[in-house]
Amino acid sequence: MYQHFLKHLDDLPEEYLNLLSVGEPREKVVCDYVGAMTDRFAIAVYEDIYIPKSWQR
Repeated sequence: MYQHFLKHLDDLPEEYLNLLSVGEPREKVVCDYVGAMTDRFAIAVYEDIYIPKSWQR
């Protein structure tokens, strides 16, 4: 997911985009976002990004 968010910064929540706008390095912001995810949220985000919708029940 780290690589995905580095390439798609616009997918980050607004609070993390604000960190980018004040000069925080994008690698750190993405790392902070992914690192702060709970397991359940990370799984949900992963599924949303990588699992085709037609495969979901």
